[in-house]
Amino acid sequence: MDHAPHAHHIGAFDASGKLVGVCSLFQQRSERFPEAISRDIPVYRLRTMGTLEEVRGQGSAADIIDYVCQWCTAQGVKCVWCDARQVAFGFYERLGFEFVSEDFNIERIGLHRMMARSL
Repeated sequence: MDHAPHAHHIGAFDASGKLVGVCSLFQQRSERFPEAISRDIPVYRLRTMGTLEEVRGQGSAADIIDYVCQWCTAQGVKCVWCDARQVAFGFYERLGFEFVSEDFNIERIGLHRMMARSL
């Protein structure tokens, strides 16, 4: 899937050029909660979002999300969604994402909810 024509990978770099954060976008709908987002609108899924621990709280992840939303809007995408870990719920909420599912557990990873942001 990483090499699919619709895949888009993003990196955030610090002032010295060190890679400090990443995410991947895929033109994909939720199989777990297909009714959560209207089938009538184009969507992208945000996956593998993360930053190095030493830069957390410094804005790199928010910058990635800002870029994601700008890029998706330029592609005509109307909604971005993700399966958010419980520890990241507040982060995504602050950036305009809303819960669109109930809790679910991913084995060996933990509690999640599907979250989405309209563009």
